[in-house]
Amino acid sequence: MEQASHRGASEEIPNSNTEPVTSEPIALLMGQLVQAGNLCLDKYLLVPGMILMFSTIDILSGLDVDFSQERSTRTRFEKWVDRFVLNGAELGVTATDLYGARCGLIHEFSSSSDLVETGRATQIYYALHEPEAAELRQALNGAGIKALVLNVELFAQAMTSANCAFINSLEAEPRRLRWALKQIGGQLVVLRRESGRLFRYPRDADDLRCIHEGLSGGSADSRGN
Repeated sequence: MEQASHRGASEEIPNSNTEPVTSEPIALLMGQLVQAGNLCLDKYLLVPGMILMFSTIDILSGLDVDFSQERSTRTRFEKWVDRFVLNGAELGVTATDLYGARCGLIHEFSSSSDLVETGRATQIYYALHEPEAAELRQALNGAGIKALVLNVELFAQAMTSANCAFINSLEAEPRRLRWALKQIGGQLVVLRRESGRLFRYPRDADDLRCIHEGLSGGSADSRGN
């Protein structure tokens, strides 16, 4: 099921200037999403974990100006997956297969979707580790069911690598980083504990003003309580 983007595709991208920018707010957000997904998998909560990982792709593809001109959530999702998730990862699925699985799981709590039912994507089943995945593949083949089995552990590893690659790509192109910061600036408060101290970003009105303008006021420090 395709969704139209609610984000203004023609929104002006902030011009670059000499003020430094930091990817830390986005990295903190991504770190929380990854940690939440891993906590689900540690408890064998495969479906909530997959929903979180699929939602993470939705979020991050929407934060990238390279994909923002795409009105279709599906197009953004698949381009982001091809560029960051499947680039070097052998998961045995395509970006379209993953988008079909995402639609079925998030919208209908199902392994099927419109893309699967019309033959444009192959149905995906999930197994946490490879031994279970191999057993499930054998069972599906024996039953004559055409479907793929996704090793969720490998997918989670690919997502972690994709998140790092995404952050690195933003840092290499300040124009894209500024745009991403502006997109999250009015909505995000990130909290992080490190060495017993609580970090908060944005820290104050100056940070919010800078982010709103597509800039950053510097990395998070310990001014939060």
